[in-house]
Amino acid sequence: MDVHLDEIIGKIKTEGVDKAKQEADQLLSQAKIEAEKTMQNAKSDAHEIVNRANQQSTSILERGKSALQQAERDTVLVVKEKLNKLFSGFIAQQVHGSLDSNVLTELIKKALSQWNMEKNEALFVHVSKDDAQKLVAAGISNLSQGNRKIEIKVDEQISRGFMISQDSGGGLKYDFSDQAVSEALSTFLTQYIQELLR
Repeated sequence: MDVHLDEIIGKIKTEGVDKAKQEADQLLSQAKIEAEKTMQNAKSDAHEIVNRANQQSTSILERGKSALQQAERDTVLVVKEKLNKLFSGFIAQQVHGSLDSNVLTELIKKALSQWNMEKNEALFVHVSKDDAQKLVAAGISNLSQGNRKIEIKVDEQISRGFMISQDSGGGLKYDFSDQAVSEALSTFLTQYIQELLR
């Protein structure tokens, strides 16, 4: 009976150890499967995080490039505007300074000598108050030619230069004022400067 009891105990031990080993193997297998799933999920999450980070960095980079391009355009426009103002101011100053009474007298005589004097209408030479006084002092107050009367008129809107009109009001005018000459030169130079800056 001892032998039989030893066999039963041996059998119970063997079955218990086998069952414990089987359960341990099963737990180990499940743990490996879970670990593999966790690892796959972690890799997938890491890959997704890296992709999002790449997309965000690409987006940030593109926005940065766009902002730099906009800043470059804005800077060029500001520089063009500043240069135009600088040159316009310089031109206005030079034109204003160069239209003294001697130059003004010669320009008026030259313009009137080229004028078609066939009509009997009066011509009016508009100048600043200061220049009108200088022209009178220089003996240029009467510029009449032939049948055409030419009269000097004070125009408060002119600081230097002159304007010729066929009537005393607003009609047809030829503007040689410092402002008109400066604007014409500035327009030409503005186009030239813009070509240089391209």
